[in-house]
Amino acid sequence: MENIHWDTVLESMGAEAAFSNFKKLFSAVFDKHATVKKLSVRAIKASWLDEESRTCMKERDLLKKCAITSGRSADHSLRNKITRINKQKKRTILLIQI
Repeated sequence: MENIHWDTVLESMGAEAAFSNFKKLFSAVFDKHATVKKLSVRAIKASWLDEESRTCMKERDLLKKCAITSGRSADHSLRNKITRINKQKKRTILLIQI
């Protein structure tokens, strides 16, 4: 920001011209330091994930986080249970759709 020549803003003849010059200079700096990131958004939600599954997944994530922060190894029984339940629900939904 120190290397920008702000004189063009200060020497502008009107408020609109000063704002336009400021906006142009600021946008150049902003675009350089805060680039636009592309995100992909899922259009279709997983229909087999119900509230029970989401609650179990949150509990699993919390237990994993606690295990990592404490240095212990994670217990995989809850992870395996959730994976099994999700596979069964997904299979059921897909069979109904066929």
